[in-house]
Amino acid sequence: MVDRFANCFTDYRAPELIEHSVAGLVLQRVFGIALGYADRTSAHTMRANQLRLWFASMAYVLICALRRIGLAHTQFARASCGTIRLKLLKIGR
Repeated sequence: MVDRFANCFTDYRAPELIEHSVAGLVLQRVFGIALGYADRTSAHTMRANQLRLWFASMAYVLICALRRIGLAHTQFARASCGTIRLKLLKIGR
């Protein structure tokens, strides 16, 4: 069932940079919802969650701008934000 749902999405990521399949990402999200992580927040106060959301949103906007302006004619031009974060900025695993 997850594979059928994953097939509804068009994957625009560069194939050589993909680490996780769309089906795998969908499955992870489904399990997250099933285990009670539907809102993807973990702070105890609403203010902390809002601040976290603001930081995450700003980071996403900055990564998108970097991809659009700074990486336009590189191998990362169509990479996902997660790939840019891991491969180019070396933040994360």
